Amino acid sequence: MTTDTQTHWLVSAARSLELEHADTLEARSGEKLADVWSRVVEATGVSDAELTELLAERYLMGVADLASAEQYATRLVPAIVAVKYQVLPLRYTDRTLDVATADPHDVDAEREVSRLATRAVRFELAPPAAIREALGNAYVGSGQPRPAGEARLPERSGGATPAATPAASEHDDRTHVLVVDDDPETATLLESFLVGKGFRVTPVPDGPRALEALKADPSIDAVSLDYYMHPMNGLKVLQAIRSKPAFDHLPVVVLTSSEDRNIEMSLFEAGADDYVVKPLDPPRYFLRLRAVLRRRNGGS
Repeated sequence: MTTDTQTHWLVSAARSLELEHADTLEARSGEKLADVWSRVVEATGVSDAELTELLAERYLMGVADLASAEQYATRLVPAIVAVKYQVLPLRYTDRTLDVATADPHDVDAEREVSRLATRAVRFELAPPAAIREALGNAYVGSGQPRPAGEARLPERSGGATPAATPAASEHDDRTHVLVVDDDPETATLLESFLVGKGFRVTPVPDGPRALEALKADPSIDAVSLDYYMHPMNGLKVLQAIRSKPAFDHLPVVVLTSSEDRNIEMSLFEAGADDYVVKPLDPPRYFLRLRAVLRRRNGGS
């Protein structure tokens, strides 16, 4: 039995609760909570609801009623932050904010939400899958971007899949951005932020599907392109885009975690309009994207 400090907290909790077959579980602390949660449920035979109640009792927390989330409570926490930390604001007072989470140990989430809401945060527990679904519902019509545009949140486990985006009506003239990123969290963050700025967004997880989307949808006005992807990196995707005369003037902003000057030069030589270094700062990213769009539109 693994007992070192690198064991995922949920596995350690399942063992301490003496759940059946919990001693056979192995998961490291860096693994995604949603994946580990699913494995615990499958291995032990308990339901999501049962596991939530057991954990809430163990950590002296309440069980979250996700259906009771108050609209104003969600306004205290931007959708971008709620999606990033997978938390759902439920209710508030002048001094406190009750927040649903699946991770009672997430100090970073507690600190960031408390800072934004200017209230002390009190966690209540809920299963990860239920929180994801509730996030998509709670932020619709609240004056904030829905966490994954106007469709269900993309799955965080495994490879990213394109989120369904409603077909634009013939009168929908919003700026349409193709977001190409194989990291679901980054793609969701970008989509949420851009939708909140009034843009239309189509997310795809890799280069081949980006090229397919461009070919199929002439309404795309700009491309936000991650550099480190498989099977095609951002440079190869950019080169493929610029090889087509129809896309020669399509604005392309490349995102990368590298500050390598050679990569930057190769991207600009291939026709990139701008280059943004991660970690991503959404407001600055938006300003640069908007500047690129203005330049391509002749300053309008």
